[in-house]
Amino acid sequence: MSDSFMVFVKENLSALYATGLSLYGGIAHYALRVREGEKPSWSSALASGVLCMFCGHISYFVCGKLGIVGYDMALVVATSAFAGVPALKRVLKEKAGIDLG
Repeated sequence: MSDSFMVFVKENLSALYATGLSLYGGIAHYALRVREGEKPSWSSALASGVLCMFCGHISYFVCGKLGIVGYDMALVVATSAFAGVPALKRVLKEKAGIDLG
């Protein structure tokens, strides 16, 4: 592999890890909704995936700002991605003191 690729991976490994966790949380979230009776559809799966990825990435940046790393960061990112907006609001309020209403 090229040196520039390895430098990119090394510098962005935690962001790539957060992306994977967010995607995994989104898949689990959508699977739970289908299991609870929602009719499967590609548009709903895509919308759910985008929302969960967004929540996971915002949580990742909040963790970076607050110095939360490692397994604690993984737990916050995956949980926020799985639970979506309500979890993101809670993390922002409890950890960063930001109340979104």
